[in-house]
Amino acid sequence: MRSKRIISHVLAVALVITSFAGLSAGSVKAAAAPKLNPAKKTVNVGDTFTIKVKKAKGVKTLKKATWKSSKAKVAAVKAKGKLAAKVTAKGEGTAKITATVKYVLSNNKNAKKKLTCKVKVNAAKAADNTTPAANNQPANNQGQAQNQATQAPKAEPTPEPTQCPYYNDKGYYAGFNGAKTSKGTDNIWVNYVMCDSKEVNTKASAVNSIKFKIDTNSAIDIDVYVAEWDCSAKAAGDDAKVGSFKTDGTVGQEVTVNLSGSALSSLPNEKISFGFLCKCDKEQQFFCLHDMYVGYGGTFYPATLTEKGVGCTSYTKGVLNTRGKDASEITSDKYTSLCQLTEDKGYKFGTVVNYDLITGDKVFCDLVKKHCDSITAANEFKAYSLLDQGACKSSEDGMPRMNYSQADTICEWAKENNLVIRGHCLVWDQSMKQWFFNEGYEDDGARVSQSVARARLQSYIDQVLRHFYEKYPDVIYCWDVVNEGIDENGSDPDKIRQSRDGEANPFYEVVGNDYIQFSFKCARDTMDDLGVSADKVALVYNDFNVIYSNKRTPIINLVKKINSYDGNRKLCDTIGMQGYLGYGRQANMLGNDLINNVISAIQEISRNGLKVQLTEMAMRNFTNTEKYMNDHATFSKNLFTILADINTTTNGAFTSMSLWAFIDNPIQNYTDDNYEYDIYTPYSGLFDDVYSAKDSFFEVYKALGGEMP
Repeated sequence: MRSKRIISHVLAVALVITSFAGLSAGSVKAAAAPKLNPAKKTVNVGDTFTIKVKKAKGVKTLKKATWKSSKAKVAAVKAKGKLAAKVTAKGEGTAKITATVKYVLSNNKNAKKKLTCKVKVNAAKAADNTTPAANNQPANNQGQAQNQATQAPKAEPTPEPTQCPYYNDKGYYAGFNGAKTSKGTDNIWVNYVMCDSKEVNTKASAVNSIKFKIDTNSAIDIDVYVAEWDCSAKAAGDDAKVGSFKTDGTVGQEVTVNLSGSALSSLPNEKISFGFLCKCDKEQQFFCLHDMYVGYGGTFYPATLTEKGVGCTSYTKGVLNTRGKDASEITSDKYTSLCQLTEDKGYKFGTVVNYDLITGDKVFCDLVKKHCDSITAANEFKAYSLLDQGACKSSEDGMPRMNYSQADTICEWAKENNLVIRGHCLVWDQSMKQWFFNEGYEDDGARVSQSVARARLQSYIDQVLRHFYEKYPDVIYCWDVVNEGIDENGSDPDKIRQSRDGEANPFYEVVGNDYIQFSFKCARDTMDDLGVSADKVALVYNDFNVIYSNKRTPIINLVKKINSYDGNRKLCDTIGMQGYLGYGRQANMLGNDLINNVISAIQEISRNGLKVQLTEMAMRNFTNTEKYMNDHATFSKNLFTILADINTTTNGAFTSMSLWAFIDNPIQNYTDDNYEYDIYTPYSGLFDDVYSAKDSFFEVYKALGGEMP
């Protein structure tokens, strides 16, 4: 499902009839349609091949294909990306592989067609065990020789060589080769953030020991240093030394180093760098750290040894080796995409992206392209990102002007990869440019009148919606028209947000206390003028804590007011629930009460005739100890087991899910940004920081009906 919700068979037939209205019989026959390559295939049992959907003249965009086999015991089919499938010949016979393809014609009409590939599977070829006669020997001698060879005892398989560097179960390691350095005094360091430092201890001075395994081929002395985050630990001098140890030249040597010294007490927060320095010849400085734990508060916490957190003082090629980003396993054909599993349940699945990720992180892009059919831009579509102050000041009609460059790049990428976008968001008071409400768009100008502010807001909404719909039709499937407009503890009679963190809400202050209703009216006016229905682009009210009744009730009441603001015209279609699940300390992050709240919120909203989306999900988890990682996986299973079939009890009201805490971020910490730390937490993802699937992913995958390879 790409550009609209699943609709009934009757409506689908009506859409096809409408799309061909006014055409002659001859033109109907010639209507553009994609093709399958190949359209027929003959193979042997055990063979595999790939079928792809190909564009044809008159087809503008291919969106998605859904695959089926008439006889899976003859030819099994498995989706391979959005527009291809892998066919495996299972047994003799014939089968039809069908692809139901959704696409867009050159006239921007949506279309759907069922395409067929005929597959004939022959018996597997018998193995050719004959060999040419050597030295003109008679055939019977050759047969005797073969028979003797068959009866000879088989040689034992050669053992696999030990991997170097050593890989533990998680694959985290930090290898160092001093022979490659320019000096003999280089070292590696490991960056570490104390687990759940908000709760356990916010000072690295609490750290009293480290333990790890080390692979070496010689006995060497290694000193341990500490320093502030992300710097060479030995650069602080000998007074930074906190311990030492000696290797014994074996693989997997277990080492515990008790730490002491003034360097620990001088560290200002929960972030720390451990340095490992060898005082020996360069050629002996060859080792690999793995299975590293940091001790404090009576507990040892895992340290994540990956390229994101390990460094060295020399950057010569070959000095440092760590585990890098690799999503190849989980993006392979072995796994059905999460979005395909949720599409079968009637809703989209996606995550959050930003300009830097889609232009600079190929592995992340591969992961998103595999498992998502929907994306949300973190900031690039928000007003404070789009508004161009200089262009606004020079605007001839006094209306705002925008710079769409980064948002357009995201749209282009989504279009190329058959993804659709949640437009997030048109109106939000947080970080809004105050000069938007000032005379001349000046930073220190006086506030404009209400009528001018409303004209600017109407123009802004209209321009943004038109830009993206006209330039990228069918790419944006919904818009968060207003974000976080309710303050359940506020003094406004309707609980409309008047301020945030002590700062006045400029929309409420200048546009008026009906700014939310007004914004939705502006958005619907533009959509109606463009001829875009709610089924094609939904207009959403989005907020946090919707799962709690004390906020849910005023939100539902607000949407009722929005939808009575302009006569009988329904202005708001959907309520978005941000879904940051659990807030506070680790101990109460993952309770089943959260799951019950999510489900009851979806059901109540659906009973009020509205659609529902989970828009910014984070299944919070501060700590990567085995217990809490297991708890996170269990919570993920329990939540997604219920969400899997939520549409069976809500009349199809649940239309989209967006998991913002998609990837772990172990370097996230309370000191640098306590808001982000509390909202996302370091270990909330389905994938670790180098994009390998966690147990939480596999539990979600199975809960949605995915089959493990």
